[in-house]
Amino acid sequence: MEKIEIDDIIKNEIINKYKYGISMRKIEKQYPYSFTFIQKLIKSYEWVEKIKINYSQKNGYNLIAICRKTGKEFNDYSNESGAITKHIILLYPNENNKSKYIRKSIEYNTGKFWYDEFFKFEYREEKKLKKCNYCDWVTEDISNLSGAYEKHLLKIHNIKPEEHIIKIFEDISYFKKLPPMDGIICAICGKKLRILNHKHLKKHNIGVYDYKLKYEENIVSDSTKTKLRNGWSKTLKNSSFKNISLSEKQIKDELSEINFITSDRKILGGLEIDLLSINDKIGIEIDGLYYHSEIIGKKEKNYHINKTNMANKAGFQLIHIFEDEIIMKKEIVINKLKHIFGINNSLKIHGRKCNVQEISSKEKSQFIEKYHIQGNSLSTHNIGAFYRDELVAVMSFSNNRNMNKTHFHTQNNYELVRFVTKSNYIINGIASKMLKYFISKYNPYIIISFADRRWTLNKDDNLYTKLGFKLITILKPDYSYVNFKISRNRRLHKFGFGKSSIKKRYPDIYDESKTEWEMMQELGYDRIWDCGKFKYELILEHN
Repeated sequence: MEKIEIDDIIKNEIINKYKYGISMRKIEKQYPYSFTFIQKLIKSYEWVEKIKINYSQKNGYNLIAICRKTGKEFNDYSNESGAITKHIILLYPNENNKSKYIRKSIEYNTGKFWYDEFFKFEYREEKKLKKCNYCDWVTEDISNLSGAYEKHLLKIHNIKPEEHIIKIFEDISYFKKLPPMDGIICAICGKKLRILNHKHLKKHNIGVYDYKLKYEENIVSDSTKTKLRNGWSKTLKNSSFKNISLSEKQIKDELSEINFITSDRKILGGLEIDLLSINDKIGIEIDGLYYHSEIIGKKEKNYHINKTNMANKAGFQLIHIFEDEIIMKKEIVINKLKHIFGINNSLKIHGRKCNVQEISSKEKSQFIEKYHIQGNSLSTHNIGAFYRDELVAVMSFSNNRNMNKTHFHTQNNYELVRFVTKSNYIINGIASKMLKYFISKYNPYIIISFADRRWTLNKDDNLYTKLGFKLITILKPDYSYVNFKISRNRRLHKFGFGKSSIKKRYPDIYDESKTEWEMMQELGYDRIWDCGKFKYELILEHN
């Protein structure tokens, strides 16, 4: 009999419908599969979820299976290699008579492995190993007490420890007997070191960034800096990823179809573009919060927008991605980039196949938080689009925000706050359908909306212009706050730090004569600037 193949998207649809209370019989009528097939699919899903709970994983630990009779340990606790089966048959020959069907039935019914009665399961702390940076050699001597790593480097790779730390500078604390060098003195304990690394500062319960912020001191001696720079220069000359960050490499890997140039300095006359596609005429900037902030990074208000304008004059579009977006919402970032570069392989459907209706605030919030790069926002009216009973798009509106309340503001003036589709769908015409639904129901006079210039490449050809909106103004760059003592990878919206908020939250620091920015600096905050926004407006005709 030919095995039935099922697409992962359809499989997830079926499972999600069952999770939301739709019966298997109703699901069967919606798909060209038998009831038995759907039943097996859902049972298989339920079993996997039970197994994940009964044999959960813990960070830093390995789960092992231990034979109750012999005490023999198996790292392959899920029996993928079949070693546990062979062990059981040797001890209990009668178990060999049980078929795979019987064993699977036991697992489906109990949510445990069929051999659970013969084994107990324990967590063991993962062994820490030191791996050679040049080959697969490893040692358990993570403190290098035996000097085994030094011997390995000299014997196998003919590299001295002094040469090694130029290439791999984080290993400097690993070698105990290096030639004397000038040092840096710790401002806390007075100890002289080549580098004030995490290991030393951890003794003082402080991180590297907090130390630099608090004491404004160097953490690397001058001679060490020179050696490190020389090493980096040699490494970069021979590297296929010149000075490329982890975030850049992740994007480059995810968008492997695009031929990116890394660290291009030709287009902007010396200024660097992290990733550049000559064919698409699009560049991508990964803006780390620490080095792109106003005080520490010395990136003033117009730095990012000026770079964008320079790229536009050179005939290129420029996307700015903040570091926290990649860390917190990597999947959304990758999907947006794939859409922009036209390599999105999501399921394509037409908006006419979707049912549009109002949804609850909770449904809207959960969907937008999951799929929109800016996350959730307050709204008064929420429109959802459903495809085969699955929520696939959300459009939210508000008429309560202060930015709407101009001198001619009425209850019929609205802001389109958010619009987003589910990541694995491309739905042609759905935005227009949802907007028309809202207009027909609420009869608005004016609808405004804002587009982030970091992601909107063409002000005259985008979703808004296709919906009939007109560009009415270009807003200047705006800022978010960052506090590297609290978190290095998080921007904070400025609305939470107005003067009234500072007065309420920080009465000891509040001073009416000072500006918000002056007080925020006293509290240890820095700013990071964006590229501004495009403001669009749709005026509806009324009879």
